[in-house]
Amino acid sequence: MNLIAKYKSNRIVNNTFWLLIDKFITLGAGFVTTIILARHFSLQAFGEYNYLLTYVVLWGPLFSLGIARILLREFSNKPDKIGVFLTTACQARFYATLFFSIIALAIFIRITEQNYNVVLIAILLFSQLTSSLEVYEFWFQYKSLNKHVVKLRILVTLFFNILKICSAIFYPSILWIVIITALEWVSLKSGYYFLYKYWNQKAQLLHHFDKGAFKNLFQQSKYLIFSGIAAIIYLKIDILMLEHLASSKEVAIYSVAAKISEVWFVLPAIFVTVVSPEMLNWAKNNIEKYHRRTQEFFSLFFWGGLVATLATYFIAPYLIPFIFGDEYLLSVEILQIHIWALVFISLRQLFSHILVIMKFAQFSLFSQVSGAIVNIILNYILIPLYGGKGAAIATIISYAMSSYFCLIFSAKTRPIFFIMCKSIWPGYIYNLVRHK
Repeated sequence: MNLIAKYKSNRIVNNTFWLLIDKFITLGAGFVTTIILARHFSLQAFGEYNYLLTYVVLWGPLFSLGIARILLREFSNKPDKIGVFLTTACQARFYATLFFSIIALAIFIRITEQNYNVVLIAILLFSQLTSSLEVYEFWFQYKSLNKHVVKLRILVTLFFNILKICSAIFYPSILWIVIITALEWVSLKSGYYFLYKYWNQKAQLLHHFDKGAFKNLFQQSKYLIFSGIAAIIYLKIDILMLEHLASSKEVAIYSVAAKISEVWFVLPAIFVTVVSPEMLNWAKNNIEKYHRRTQEFFSLFFWGGLVATLATYFIAPYLIPFIFGDEYLLSVEILQIHIWALVFISLRQLFSHILVIMKFAQFSLFSQVSGAIVNIILNYILIPLYGGKGAAIATIISYAMSSYFCLIFSAKTRPIFFIMCKSIWPGYIYNLVRHK
């Protein structure tokens, strides 16, 4: 078998390729749009837009009910009940999104002084109702048919980002950008469902909400819901606290740096998404291979994150002025601090999936809460003193706590802590390539 045939036969490589294409195009389109918005909007308006998006994202774990990773495992364990799980999860997420969107809107009305922003946040929140249909994407992950979802996501992303760019250039209004963003979310999530119906003819047979299936999913995901809330808090609370402790202009400057960092953050997430089915299979059928691969993957994530961090650190003084303009020069130092979180984010992606395999979601909650508490306290102290740089420092320390140091506190996760410590040895990457 020649080299090309080997790669075609390797499911991990094939799905990695499609997800990389997906992220390359969608992130690239999003990044170009961010540049156009930053250049055509004032610092105040650009900061307000990022604040609104962050507020909606903050509620995401409550909308999703934390069942994403659980669904994949249940598909593997009970393939004959996939339709039931999908319908049940979809309906549960719809009502959860409706309920929490109302609460989120009520809270926003209390904390904002601008009635205009209330209309914008209402548009964004209630467009999330279709996010319940996102569960149908997991069927494609389970079947390793990621390329069909990728094609849909690319088409939707390109179309709506072109609309955003045109709006920013010819009619720079936050209202229009928010409306386009909401339509993009609705179109993409609805597309998952129709794509599922097209590729799975059995989907024509509608399933009903199953209380037993919901109880099964919720019992496993209840800890993941709260850990997801804590994760979003320490991932995104910096934007919200900058808005209230500093200004919208500070949010704009910080958001540019964070946006560049987040381009790197998605790469380990892609890899974990692709290898998740394989890791579940190794954990059940070949525990020796599972342990070996876990060590090798941690080493790959550590070194990959470190190389990307150093590259970004040295290129930042040239990259930001060239792309965003001199108005965002203050973003350089923030990026040079913020990017160091990539190493811990990379390790966290794999660690989170291992917790699911271990059925130890309680610890995920503990780790995320510890990171959230550290982040809130440090942001409260450092933002008034150092602005965006203070928020970046708080981000690194909170990521280190939730992704690394907290593992020491449990006997079940302490072995993973030592595996992470050993990942600094690059020889494991060589072993990964050699074993294939």
